[in-house]
Amino acid sequence: MELTSKGRWQLTLIGLMEREQEARCERFGSAGELGGPVGFAA
Repeated sequence: MELTSKGRWQLTLIGLMEREQEARCERFGSAGELGGPVGFAA
């Protein structure tokens, strides 16, 4: 049960981080230039 809860929390945290990164890319207009997910590593 603990592992499942921790896994869910990590997935939620990752989802929030990805959403924030997408918003940041849109704000700076780099999402299209870097091809979306590639901008996450940059």
